[in-house]
Amino acid sequence: MIIHSFSSTFLRLGSIFLLSCFSLCLAGQAQVNVQLVQEVEVPAQDVEVPVQKEPKSRISDRILRKLAGMSELELQQLDSQLNSQIEQLANQIENEVRVIPKENEVGEKPVLVILGATEFTIGIFNGAQRTLQVTPATYYQQLGGALYSYDKKRNFFVYFFRPSACQTEVTNVPGRNGGIKKNLFALLCDPKNNLTRMLGFKYGFEPINEGATVLFTDKTPDVQFEKQGESIAGIWTAPEKGNFENLGKEERASTLEKNGARLEQILKHRELSLALKKKAYRKVSLPQQKDTKKKPLPVIVAHGKMYPLVKFGVGKINKNEGGLTWSQTADQRFQVKVDPNGGVDPMNEQHLEQFLSSVRNAPRSVRQSFFLNLFVFSDSENFGVFNKIRDEAVLRDLDYNWVPISELPLMLKADNVPWKTQ
Repeated sequence: MIIHSFSSTFLRLGSIFLLSCFSLCLAGQAQVNVQLVQEVEVPAQDVEVPVQKEPKSRISDRILRKLAGMSELELQQLDSQLNSQIEQLANQIENEVRVIPKENEVGEKPVLVILGATEFTIGIFNGAQRTLQVTPATYYQQLGGALYSYDKKRNFFVYFFRPSACQTEVTNVPGRNGGIKKNLFALLCDPKNNLTRMLGFKYGFEPINEGATVLFTDKTPDVQFEKQGESIAGIWTAPEKGNFENLGKEERASTLEKNGARLEQILKHRELSLALKKKAYRKVSLPQQKDTKKKPLPVIVAHGKMYPLVKFGVGKINKNEGGLTWSQTADQRFQVKVDPNGGVDPMNEQHLEQFLSSVRNAPRSVRQSFFLNLFVFSDSENFGVFNKIRDEAVLRDLDYNWVPISELPLMLKADNVPWKTQ
């Protein structure tokens, strides 16, 4: 059996794995001496579905005409559908992640693995997706068996971590003297040594919200919903030629008075439906090794803010104390506390642009190139903030790495910060 084969193979490597691995998330301590590991290309805006546009006035007149001919029972049913489907559409727009593979010359195909605390889903593009329920005690065996079933010469893995997955401690990981406990993110993506690499696979990884739905297909994802909402869609679907006459003034005024709020709901439904159709796809491609000559520029992402740990002066790199409190422990590590009221709001376009521009200009201002090393607090809010920072960084050709953290303050080794310890 595959799982038995996986278990037997990896038990022989257990002592090697134990000696060389370290956890990036345990006790809130994260290492900054990581290389920029293989990443997945995820453009902020990539593929959009074209949609036809029609003047709002013509749509409104047509809707009002149809509403005027509906019975009271039909209007009640319409209201019920509008309320439930508007909520569903808004939820899909916020939480749906659409992923397609990017063509590559090598021919290796991505396998998506969506990871949570109690289950994981794995599958290929436009293929069957398997969802397996797990516990900390069974995670290693079931996930390892699923990964081992793929061909390392033909496939690579793209991990999507939910916040709960980043905080999951997996037990029964083979060690020198029996089972050990290992953080799930470190188990799969530890830059020094990890299960994925030991199985011979290349990989990339990204965070997603806890409630996100990942669609690894190019098939229309909202067909089932449209069938359910057929009566609503029919209201604003273009009618036969000759049905665009304007309502009379009195008829229009009377219908609008009775159905004004309903008209706004229908138009909102239409707006959300079109927005869902235009929702961009993320392209995942064969991971590429980045330039490790660049130094890591540590940034904490927490409380919906970002806290760069350095700032650039004229010809020098300084420790940033804006929104941060620094102290040193007896073993010469830095302890960094963040002020929830401080930091930089990355949703402020001007502030984010100023920070990213300073990183791009660093080779000229301080004669050193950097990549963003983002320590992201593991919850959906901060994963969303990370996505914003990442998308803007990619647009500016800035490299990045990210590490989930589950506790603050952050602990850093003194020799792993981009300035000399005084």
